[in-house]
Amino acid sequence: MNPNVARDDLFKWASNINIGYILRFHEFIISELSRKEHELDQAVANYEGDRKGKVDLSVERDLYSSTYKQHLMSNTFLLLYSHLEEWLFHIWKSYANSIKLNTKARGSISRFKPVVQHALCLDVSQDRKWQFLLQAEKIRNCLLHANARIDLSRDSQELRSLLSKSNGDLFEKNSRLYVHQRYVERFFRCVQYIILAVESTEQT
Repeated sequence: MNPNVARDDLFKWASNINIGYILRFHEFIISELSRKEHELDQAVANYEGDRKGKVDLSVERDLYSSTYKQHLMSNTFLLLYSHLEEWLFHIWKSYANSIKLNTKARGSISRFKPVVQHALCLDVSQDRKWQFLLQAEKIRNCLLHANARIDLSRDSQELRSLLSKSNGDLFEKNSRLYVHQRYVERFFRCVQYIILAVESTEQT
C-alpha cells in the first residue's frame, strides 16, 4: 500500500470524526446542564427554608439554564471554527501548496478562499455554505477579541446586520453577542460540508 494514500485517507477520516467528537461533547454537556437545571427546579419548588436560601437556589438554577449554556454555545462554535481553520491549512499544505493564499484578507478563513475555489472546486461566490462560514469570521472575532461585546468590535455595524438576518440564531443582550444552539448546529453542518468536499472532488 502506498503510505501517502493511507495517510491521506486517515487524514480525511479523522477530520470528519474529530468534528463529530466536538458535537458529541457539546451534546453531552448540554444534557448534563439540563439535568442539573431540572434538579435545581425541583429543589426550588420543594424548598421550605428562608427566602435567601430559595433565592440562592434560583440563582444557581439560572446559571445552569442560561449562563453556562451560553458559554458552551460560544466555546463549541470556537472549537468548530478552530478545527476548520486548521483543516484548511492542512489541505493547503498537503494538496494545494502551489496556490497562493489571499494574504490581503483580514479573516483567518477567508485567506483560504483560493484553496477552496481551486482545490475543492467550489464556486465561492455562489456557495451559500461557504458564504455562511465567511460571515462567521466576524462572530469569531467578536467573541475572541471583544469578549462578545458588539459595541467594542470594529465590525459592530456588520455584526448587527448579521444578527438582524439570523432569525434569532444570533442575538444581542446588554451589548453582548449571544449564540443560539441552532447557529452552532448550522455551523457544524457547513464545516462538515467543506470537509466532505475533498472526497467528492476526488471521486469525480
